[in-house]
Amino acid sequence: MLSIISRFSFWLALAGIAAAVIFMRRTNVTEPMPNIPFPPPVKPAGHSIAASRLIEASGENVNIGVPVPGLVTDVKVKVWDKVKQGDPLFLIDDRELRAQLAVEQSQIDVALAQQARLKEQLDRLKSVDDVQAVSQEEVATKASDYAVAEAQTRAALASARSLCGLCASRQA
Repeated sequence: MLSIISRFSFWLALAGIAAAVIFMRRTNVTEPMPNIPFPPPVKPAGHSIAASRLIEASGENVNIGVPVPGLVTDVKVKVWDKVKQGDPLFLIDDRELRAQLAVEQSQIDVALAQQARLKEQLDRLKSVDDVQAVSQEEVATKASDYAVAEAQTRAALASARSLCGLCASRQA
């Protein structure tokens, strides 16, 4: 009984291998090369180079990249289109950048409000004539707090400008 099962398993495995080989041979079909849209150019002389409507990189392929990752929303060119340097090739979804820009704008508003509050407090402290009422240390601390608020405002503005640049460069 065991030998019958062993033989049956052997022949079943052999049939499975044969079926796999036949399946692989039938499905491993190579795609035909696409036709060129125009015939190759003919050299007018033995020492010159001829070309027509198609220019490819002679030394290396050119990598195309964008400053931010994202989903391509629109492709502006098709195969065989002529492009010049600076022509947009595709658009990238900028919803995330716009959301980040809104956050940066809110941070600018907060920084400006904090800066205005600290400026008002510093002016009020400086306007006090009584030396006993306000210490110089308190005025100096408030002045440095105001300087920090100015720096934070400048940083928030620079960050927002950077995001604006990225939003503008969402085409590549």
